Amino acid sequence: MQETLCAPASGWMRGHDGGTYVIDFRDEENGDVVAPVGGVVTHIGEGGNRISIRSRGGTTVSVGIGQTHPGRQNTAEGCHFYVQEGDSVRTGQRLMHAQLSRIRRLGGSSECVMTVGEQNGIKTAVDSGGAVRAGVTPFLRVENLSGQNS
Repeated sequence: MQETLCAPASGWMRGHDGGTYVIDFRDEENGDVVAPVGGVVTHIGEGGNRISIRSRGGTTVSVGIGQTHPGRQNTAEGCHFYVQEGDSVRTGQRLMHAQLSRIRRLGGSSECVMTVGEQNGIKTAVDSGGAVRAGVTPFLRVENLSGQNS
């Protein structure tokens, strides 16, 4: 099944490496992350800055902000969640908010990182450097290669 994932944050697509995509936030002070696809929240990371979703079509996607670097403090202090594990979400629904300046002070980065599960094949990606709008801009077209839907 093919699905289109929308951008999880507003800003500029900085680049991608395999199934990992990086967006520099448009607003340098506050960062909102939205669901790139409708589905169920399957995990909120122990570091408090990452959320995983399994879409209705079987796509596994993880989005986060303020990625920490090895040996640095966790950045959960700067994040606020609007969802919990097990919640159903729709494309564009607000998942989390971060005070990016606080996260930078804690040693994290002020970017949104999205990863797509290995069982999904990337069909089309936004060109590196393109402007994207959270929950609106089509970001990736993926196909569930495992043959399983939720």
